Amino acid sequence: MKKTTILLMGLAIAGISIIASCKKDDKKTNTNNIPSSYKCNSCVVSPEAQAADDHKSSGIYKGVVIGSSGTIKFSINSTTKAVSAVMVIDGETVNLSSSVAWVDGKPYVAPFTGTMGGKTVTINFSVNFDGGSPTITSSDIPGHPAAVLTIVKETSSALIECFEGTYSTTEPENGTFNILLSRTLGQYGGV
Repeated sequence: MKKTTILLMGLAIAGISIIASCKKDDKKTNTNNIPSSYKCNSCVVSPEAQAADDHKSSGIYKGVVIGSSGTIKFSINSTTKAVSAVMVIDGETVNLSSSVAWVDGKPYVAPFTGTMGGKTVTINFSVNFDGGSPTITSSDIPGHPAAVLTIVKETSSALIECFEGTYSTTEPENGTFNILLSRTLGQYGGV
């Protein structure tokens, strides 16, 4: 009888331990001590693009800067009816503008210029009349001669998110990542 009682107590303790170890813990953290329920309060959560721009060269275009690390957003005659861009590269914000006016039904091809560290930045942007094939045809970014910019058009139904950051593994391996993401379209890309 004693053996049976001890065996049953042992099984009960083991069962309780297993159940307790399976309990969900919402307060777990990753290796950077960021709670797994982390939410970015400053991140854009819905498309900035307007439906009227979905099939035109006007609209919002977002991208990443690879080779260095950064993001870029072009606003071509969108909500403000202005033509501008903002690039953040290695933590520095660069405001860009173009004097080329947008014309409905036409491709939009224009140089965007601004200054960074007292030097001129030039990024040449091109997009088809329907918003297709957005491309950076060339760029001159002081201190970033090998930078490559990848951009996509945001639509009123598909938010484009741009992420940049660093990573480290136990290999040990460290590096920088740049990612474009559309959860709605189920597409992503980056380096």
